[in-house]
Amino acid sequence: MTSFERNADIVHMTSPAPLFAHVDGWQWRPDQIWYDQTQMFKTVSYYVQQLYATNKGTHVLQLTMDKRPVANLEGQNGLFASACYDKDTNEVIIKVANTSKTMQPIRLNLKGLTGATTAQTITLSHTGMDDENSILRPELITPKAGSIDVVSDKKQTTINDQLPSMSFRIYRIK
Repeated sequence: MTSFERNADIVHMTSPAPLFAHVDGWQWRPDQIWYDQTQMFKTVSYYVQQLYATNKGTHVLQLTMDKRPVANLEGQNGLFASACYDKDTNEVIIKVANTSKTMQPIRLNLKGLTGATTAQTITLSHTGMDDENSILRPELITPKAGSIDVVSDKKQTTINDQLPSMSFRIYRIK
């Protein structure tokens, strides 16, 4: 999805298909909302789609690692990332996915951004590599809100973070 966002001038809409599946009668696993006769649960894929839809900006920003897009290229260790600016909320929104099985230190250099002291975060992760939401545990893996310090000095503004393994995190900076 980071590639969709980086190419927002070309990709105007995405949609999962199919969206719904009955827990006792399904044909494939990519479905995002599962249900039985009385209950339902949303998958991690659903939450990722929801987070992209509710944290979109109005302008795509360049986000690079060693002057290359962050798209799990050589030396990027399973990281994917994109950034945008929302003129309506006056926020920079950065999305980072860590698809590796190890925690990753990341440093976000926010060139041209001044005055911010904290960033709001939304994180989707879980420690069990085979864990997933289910009818019995519908909220095992859900987005969690938090915050992180933004460090500013005369030379640069940065966020230093430890991104959990197999996680997706959004940073919103005013």
